[in-house]
Amino acid sequence: MSSFTTITDFINYKNKCIFCQNNLSITLSNFSLEDLYLFPSIYTKYNNYKFEFHFSYNSIFENIDTFISIDSKSNQLMYDIIDNERRVLNILEQSARPHIELSCFNDQCKTKYTIATKPIRFENSYVYNLGRQVWNLKPLQLRSETAEIDNIYIYNDLVKSETKIFPKKPYINPIKFDFLNLSSYPKNQLIHKIKTQIIFS
Repeated sequence: MSSFTTITDFINYKNKCIFCQNNLSITLSNFSLEDLYLFPSIYTKYNNYKFEFHFSYNSIFENIDTFISIDSKSNQLMYDIIDNERRVLNILEQSARPHIELSCFNDQCKTKYTIATKPIRFENSYVYNLGRQVWNLKPLQLRSETAEIDNIYIYNDLVKSETKIFPKKPYINPIKFDFLNLSSYPKNQLIHKIKTQIIFS
């Protein structure tokens, strides 16, 4: 399983859709097949080498409202709250679990090809910079590769090295088989291979 020292390393890992060669969009999100009901929801686009978003979380035990910035050049996260040290990161890691996605949004391609990391994690020490806490990110690891072709949802688990096919829509009765390298087949051949696998499963 591939590991990336910095966010920039991951972004440079694959910048084109394997089906249409369109540039992949870069987002920070916390929706995935593994994590369907995370709170609070996060979705922000990559801009000027950063992910920036407002983060609000309220519970019986916590009341957090802050602005978060993640810098891909320094591989660091910054936020404004300076009390109770690591509580914002704990909620990010345990409740929100955001990850980084590289996705194709080309309407003509229609595959929605996406490659995603495992949820981001942080080191246990920080420094202050202009009154803000600054935390280093741990190396990123690949988690999944997905695509939609002819109403068939393909999910490559890059941790377990296995493929799941959802013939109708995600989350319902997946068909599991050996890892399918999407880059190894032209689109039409890939469709034929998958449909054949579905018929004989």
